[in-house]
Amino acid sequence: MANFKMVDLLFYNSSIIINSIIICIISTIVNILGFFMILTHSKRDNPTYRYTLLISQLLLYFGQLYYGIAMIILPLFPFPAAISMGILRFSFSPHYQVGIYVLFFASFIYSLFAILIVRLRLVVRRQSIFNISDLTYFKILSISFLLTVVFTAIIINYLSCSGHETFYFLSLKYPEYRYLMNTPGILIFCNEAYLNIFLVFCIIAMFLILLIYILISSVIHYEVKQQMTNMSRTLRNHHDTVLKDSVLQIIIKISIVVCWPVWLVIDVFMNPDYDSTIITNITHSLFILSPIPATLVMIYQHPDYWKCIRKFFGCPDKNARRSALQKSQTTIGR
Repeated sequence: MANFKMVDLLFYNSSIIINSIIICIISTIVNILGFFMILTHSKRDNPTYRYTLLISQLLLYFGQLYYGIAMIILPLFPFPAAISMGILRFSFSPHYQVGIYVLFFASFIYSLFAILIVRLRLVVRRQSIFNISDLTYFKILSISFLLTVVFTAIIINYLSCSGHETFYFLSLKYPEYRYLMNTPGILIFCNEAYLNIFLVFCIIAMFLILLIYILISSVIHYEVKQQMTNMSRTLRNHHDTVLKDSVLQIIIKISIVVCWPVWLVIDVFMNPDYDSTIITNITHSLFILSPIPATLVMIYQHPDYWKCIRKFFGCPDKNARRSALQKSQTTIGR
């Protein structure tokens, strides 16, 4: 928290928990609507793309729901520790809580890769170097996913320490906080150097992932442009539109999700006298609500989804009215 006076507030202030629960309830309503739209109003979309998008939405939603209800881990910087304030605080080790969330988060990140790869497979030319089998793409994603999980597990293992090591570390550096050892849900990092390296690595990894997304999107756009003679203009425009929509959704998801870890890295190096509670709570809330704006944008971008929403609320369909007017004018002209 960049201020030791905030430790007691984090233990006893229920506003963070209430805020997380409210956000998760709203997120549940919005995402159920999104799931319903994908399953019932995506008949014109490619089935593989449709279900890959659904899986990605499910992973993001359940990951953030798990974090916002079961986990709610907040930092106590510059004291190298974090505390779990979720429903698992008294029954589950915070190390395992973090490990479960890493699985959710890594799966979500790789599902975004899968969405772009599915789009690439739909437009790639036969003679293109990117025209490789689905099995090869699956192997690449699976191996990279496993490496990410294994690397993260190793780092978390290095960050954790035994009760004796924790007591010695606190006695040596933070003797006034030895009482925190017996606090339910507390996660103390005895190796501060590894903690800083891990946080910086997470930020670098996020930006590298965003760069890879941009590269894959550029390849998709290039492949579409190379098929001027093989695709109709309508089909090319469709692929371009879907690509732009997918990229925008990914950028929104990544931008909101990354706010929290970026702020954690900044908070580590902040002046200990600076009270960063407000910024921490804002970025934490943004992190939990990340599925909401992404789902709303997806619904707005997809013409069938948006048409269904407008129809439900009784809004006039301008395109339908325009078509009816043109048809009546044609009839009169005849």
